[in-house]
Amino acid sequence: MGESLKYKELLLQSQEEKDQKDVQFQVEQAELQLQSDILATKQSLAEAKGNLDTAKCACPFDATEVINYQVEVEALEDGLKRLTTLKEELF
Repeated sequence: MGESLKYKELLLQSQEEKDQKDVQFQVEQAELQLQSDILATKQSLAEAKGNLDTAKCACPFDATEVINYQVEVEALEDGLKRLTTLKEELF
């Protein structure tokens, strides 16, 4: 008998209640996506820093390659900072 009431309650849910649940799922998905983006950026940053270190030790030395990796590292650091700030702001 208790199950019938639960089912009935589910059927009688207002559209607003259903919309709120949908919004909550969308918020959780967005937060998970942002966390995923942060992790991917951290991984790319670690790889770029490794490439930069390797380029600094390369023989023959290629200043252009070092500068390109420096620019990449700076861009990833900036992106990570922006993603982290966005997460703090929105979630």
